[in-house]
Amino acid sequence: RDVVINQFNGLLCNPRNSSDLAKKMEELYLLSEEDRSTLGKNGRDIVINKFNIDIVIDKYLKLLNSIKLR
Repeated sequence: RDVVINQFNGLLCNPRNSSDLAKKMEELYLLSEEDRSTLGKNGRDIVINKFNIDIVIDKYLKLLNSIKLR
């Protein structure tokens, strides 16, 4: 949920709703190869830009430093 942007890098379904999940799985299956590839590329870009090890460590260190200063 925190990584997926609906229709940009995946499809979100309603929580605890198996019929909605099945519907979204079918929608993904019916997408063209090009559209599925675009979703995958967009997802990879998000992960690289949001969860890059340097970014995660920097945020973690800033959090630790802010706690130490209090």
